[in-house]
Amino acid sequence: MSNSTLDPEVAEAARHLTAVCRISVIDDPARYRTLLRGQRELAAFFRDELGWTLVVHEVAGVIRLHKRRDDPPADRGPFVTRDNRPGPLAGIGVLVLVALVCEQLWRRPRISLRELVQAIAQVCAAETAEGRLPPFRIVATDGVSKRQAQTARQDLSDALKLLVAEGEIAIDTDLDRALADDAADCVITANRDSLATKFASLSPTLLGLSGRPHMSTPPR
Repeated sequence: MSNSTLDPEVAEAARHLTAVCRISVIDDPARYRTLLRGQRELAAFFRDELGWTLVVHEVAGVIRLHKRRDDPPADRGPFVTRDNRPGPLAGIGVLVLVALVCEQLWRRPRISLRELVQAIAQVCAAETAEGRLPPFRIVATDGVSKRQAQTARQDLSDALKLLVAEGEIAIDTDLDRALADDAADCVITANRDSLATKFASLSPTLLGLSGRPHMSTPPR
């Protein structure tokens, strides 16, 4: 990144932003304030030089850099993390759960994993019959195989880890242990203003998911 058109301090913060694409006032207050001060010049620089879009959400205390166009190809998206390594592209089941998690946390910014699972299961149960949401059951029972339950647990783990990586939520203990051990639990917290800047904080039933491929059957 050229320093010729930007203040050196702003240029350093901008270089960091190009690597992480998201900076919040909570996690990186110094760089956030620097970028906020130079937002007009930065927005013009990214737009004119690289075709990227800088978005500043002052209420949420978040600055994002969007390097892709608004309508990316369907085969692109976030990659999940498995065993602390990059995993496969997030499937539709994971993305639906991201939306559901955001919806619940927007209503209750602090919630236990057990409460979150129960709330998501209730929403899915109410909408599955209409084909608007896939079923979500993480416990093998009559009509739910161990494989289906394990898939649901994995999808939820992937969804929560994606939101952690994006800086949208925080989890107070080991997520994998809490999901694997029925006697364990954890607390998930989020910032409502930050969630409000994400399209996923809308109710998934408003997103027209029933018209998308594969929504008539359970994911995977």
